[in-house]
Amino acid sequence: MSNQVVAEQHVPPVVDDRVRCAIYARSATAPNAESIQVQIRDCREAAATKGWDVLDELIEVDEGKSGSTLVGRTGLQTLLTLATHNPRPFDCILVSDLARLGRSLTDLCITTEMLQWYGVYLYFADSGVDSRNKSFRHMVVQASLSDEIYRLSHAPTVRGCPCMQCEFRGVSAGASIAA
Repeated sequence: MSNQVVAEQHVPPVVDDRVRCAIYARSATAPNAESIQVQIRDCREAAATKGWDVLDELIEVDEGKSGSTLVGRTGLQTLLTLATHNPRPFDCILVSDLARLGRSLTDLCITTEMLQWYGVYLYFADSGVDSRNKSFRHMVVQASLSDEIYRLSHAPTVRGCPCMQCEFRGVSAGASIAA
């Protein structure tokens, strides 16, 4: 007999067969109303194609917020908090593309696992990728790694610092960082 405790998934029941959707949109630059509106439009179109209901009061936006961290992203935090409510107000969060949800593999994995725990799934309008898909995690990891490689290849380098942490701490490891 194993002493391991298995946690049960907390999934509140769906009241009816209609899928209730929230929308999340993010732009790293502010103001960027055009980008936000395009993201919301793409999510609405995806929902209409699937026959899902978009709940207008649950459209959350983070403008001028980087996707590399969850810090300061109040729109996303609002949806994550609402996902924990019982009964939950939505079944799905629509996002135009994976990069809008985030650019940190760690944050993406934590976010998707937390939503899965509460019975909320993600749907990406641009690709049709659904977090209920068995290969979802693989797709997220692959896309995130590509994004990470791109981000790191375009980051400023600091001579003498193999871990690249100096630029994040704002110190020099033997060379000045060009502005």
